[in-house]
Amino acid sequence: MNVQQVQSRLWAWLFGNKMTYRRLVINGQAVETGLKRDEANQMVNDLLPDIVSQIVTAHDWDFTLDEASTATVADTSVYVLRGNSGDCRDIINIRYGSGRGIVIDKLNMLETDRREGEDTSSGTSADSGGVYGWVLIGRSDDGYPRIKIYDTPGEAKTLTYRYRRSGLTVVDLPDEFGPTVLNFMIGQFKAEYLMLAERSLKEIIARYTVGGDEYETVRKDPVIEAGNIRRYNQQGGC
Repeated sequence: MNVQQVQSRLWAWLFGNKMTYRRLVINGQAVETGLKRDEANQMVNDLLPDIVSQIVTAHDWDFTLDEASTATVADTSVYVLRGNSGDCRDIINIRYGSGRGIVIDKLNMLETDRREGEDTSSGTSADSGGVYGWVLIGRSDDGYPRIKIYDTPGEAKTLTYRYRRSGLTVVDLPDEFGPTVLNFMIGQFKAEYLMLAERSLKEIIARYTVGGDEYETVRKDPVIEAGNIRRYNQQGGC
């Protein structure tokens, strides 16, 4: 799904609901109502980043994760992790050493103070060279995670990290998110569509959680479903 597709689908919905631009004459006076095409397109451009962010941060989707590596430097403990394409949002886990490496613990500063001076070699693989953990110490000037690893490595090895990607756009979303994106967009005009969008997002998360195709849901056309909601409310439903 791309921006143009979202724009076209929103415009079709607006047109079907008589919300597009019209020039009427009422009591002899010209009255302009509704959105023009370029106004609707600009609204999509303005709202899409927040909608995409809401979707990608709701769950650790496969397409939001990646893995990268960097070489450590002997006697250097602080590293900035930028990901593969300057797309590292935050860190999931870190491995240190050759091959797949050894998973090292995420620590907080109090733990590093407590463990300072301890002999960690007995509980650490020889492949890790005594490196047993890492701590997030903020962000670099250009916004990437900055970490410190313990103990300071004594030789050059590989630091491999799994991370959450940043800078994702609507093009990165799988096709199944199309109705959800559109419902979030239409929800700016009719609140019941926001409910549909949030519910469909929860359904997709549930399906991912149990392994994809094992969780099946019946998907209705969003316009029909919203109409059912309106009729239910008009009949006194709650």
